[in-house]
Amino acid sequence: MDVSILREKICNLTLFDDELMTLAFHNQCELTQILLDAICPECQFKVTQVTAQQALYNVMGRSLKLDILANDAHGRTVNIEVQQLPQGAAPVRARFHASLLDVHLLNKGQSFEDLPTVYIIFITKTDVLGGGLPVYTISRRVNETQNDFDDRTVFIYVNGEIMNDTPLGKIMHDFQCKSPDEMRSQPFADRLKELKGFDAEGGKKMGALYDYIYEEGMEKGMEKGMEKGRFQTYAKIIHKHIVKHACSVHEAMEFFEVPQEDAEGVLMLVNEEMSKQFVAKQQESQYAIHAMHLKGKADPIQKYIQKTGCTVYEAFEFFEIPEEDRKLMLEWIKI
Repeated sequence: MDVSILREKICNLTLFDDELMTLAFHNQCELTQILLDAICPECQFKVTQVTAQQALYNVMGRSLKLDILANDAHGRTVNIEVQQLPQGAAPVRARFHASLLDVHLLNKGQSFEDLPTVYIIFITKTDVLGGGLPVYTISRRVNETQNDFDDRTVFIYVNGEIMNDTPLGKIMHDFQCKSPDEMRSQPFADRLKELKGFDAEGGKKMGALYDYIYEEGMEKGMEKGMEKGRFQTYAKIIHKHIVKHACSVHEAMEFFEVPQEDAEGVLMLVNEEMSKQFVAKQQESQYAIHAMHLKGKADPIQKYIQKTGCTVYEAFEFFEIPEEDRKLMLEWIKI
């Protein structure tokens, strides 16, 4: 990517953009602590570990990559998702995040009582739940008694539209700032200066964000190449299996246990290969029919040459044999 274009991209990034948010919070316990204290001060989190873009793999279905995953000293797990668009923060998505986290938090042989309390927090640029509140806390209850249904799962939605003078309002304001000079929370301003490349005098230099975006682009390119190679390998062995055993594509993919996340790419390559094979067979069949047609003309041409004493090429002209077919015809005519 051109340096000037990359500089412009970095200047326009806010904490609602994945690139900046990822680098701002990864391994940043103090900054994450400030954010959580502003969202839910009564929770009294004590952040001990923070990871950005943590992958949660699911061999049976859809996998996830979490924006921020944090652990605290009380054994609680917090997943923070930062979303610009409302559709990225649908309640069913929050449910899925909690479900997949549970799968990864409970090892084989552990009791269900070993499951920790999980907080799923969505920070949204707009008021997704539409109540005009800065924070929405959702816990399950028993409808008939209104008692808590303590499954240790808490959902929190943060409304990024409210940018008032509260600690959370100031941070929501900062989440939408492109420059650290516009920010109202000093820890966030300092972190943005560090990442975007502002020095002590306010000048700009290449910051850590530049290196991250550049390296991420290189890494994604390599990942894409490796992914394509993996798809091609699967497609090759699956196609051979289909030809040998006369089974369906899906049966072959199940036989080789193609991961769910690879299925679409592999299926596309297998279908492409099968289409090529079909076209090739059609062309081969058409060629065979055409060759038989030409061979049928060989005997009359042979007799015409013997009768008239003309050359082979004069006979071809007489019988109007196309130029592209004459080489093949020569194999059947004895001169």
